Amino acid sequence: MRPKTEVKYSDKDNVKYMLKNWWNFDKKSFFLYFMRIPPLVAMPILTALIPKLMIEAIESGSSPGQLLFMVGMMSFLIALITWINPFLQSKCTAVAENVNTDYRIKAFRKMMNAGYEYIESVKGRLAFEKSKGFTQAWGSGLRGFFDSVVNLAVNITGLFTYTIILSVLDPALILIVFLCGVANFFAESVYLKYSKKAYDDYKGYHMQTGYIFGTANDYAAGKDVRIYGLKGFFGTVIKNMSAGVAKTAKRLFGISAGASTVQALLTLVCEASAFYYLLNGVLADEITVPNFLFYFSLVTGFFTWIFVLTGSIFGIRRISFNCGRYREFLDYEEDKGQSFEYLPIPKADEF
Repeated sequence: MRPKTEVKYSDKDNVKYMLKNWWNFDKKSFFLYFMRIPPLVAMPILTALIPKLMIEAIESGSSPGQLLFMVGMMSFLIALITWINPFLQSKCTAVAENVNTDYRIKAFRKMMNAGYEYIESVKGRLAFEKSKGFTQAWGSGLRGFFDSVVNLAVNITGLFTYTIILSVLDPALILIVFLCGVANFFAESVYLKYSKKAYDDYKGYHMQTGYIFGTANDYAAGKDVRIYGLKGFFGTVIKNMSAGVAKTAKRLFGISAGASTVQALLTLVCEASAFYYLLNGVLADEITVPNFLFYFSLVTGFFTWIFVLTGSIFGIRRISFNCGRYREFLDYEEDKGQSFEYLPIPKADEF
């Protein structure tokens, strides 16, 4: 059994920390991000509604002009939503980059003020390397946190809306998608549990190989390498470290691939169950063909909401894990006993 990965800060602490810093840095961006929620919820509903309305209009004998007007209005709404979301996304991306830069500056200041003994130690280097995952990674770092929060809000709103619509048809459909959601949540939990330890191992090997490669390719170290005959030593260490990186990367991506496979199978089972249920309703003349198309689109959309919701929750937890590593690095007590007398920078004519 692998040892548990110890964390100093809980997910709740880290989320509060990130939200508080976000609010203090740029309050207006809160509203900018949440303006994306209505169009993102409305888009799949409109897409599912178009086939239903068109078939019903054709069955009722609507004129070509009426059909053209209806298609034009729906297309206009979809085009408007399609334009609004990327526009807001570009604005939000700029905010995420600015906030992320602020975090990187804090890490830089810590590097400048922390004791040299700590920064040069294995513990200090590893702590700094792990902290980079929060400020340099996109999906699992701070920049991914903003989108994850919005996606969480979008999916909660979407699930609530779809639940109301589907409950009018039959509560049995809600039960099917709920059970699938629980199964998906369990799969994500297992993935997060095992990926944390694999990620820590991977970052440790990555830091060591980076140091070895950097030293081996440093011209300043070339003389020492030749005088002390370190060529074979570097070759052996690089070989061992590379094997460690490959092993941990294989384990990490294997866990990810396994979780994706489970999610794909769950999606297949859930959609097949819903299709069978709705098809029986059509054959029994309980559901019309237009409603079959509409409700099946909603059911598949419902599965998407559930899977993305659980993905957003665990995405935030992965970001929280990296945030905790970042905060642990910042928590190191600075060596305030150090005192330096800095020499003044020479003037241009004194060089």
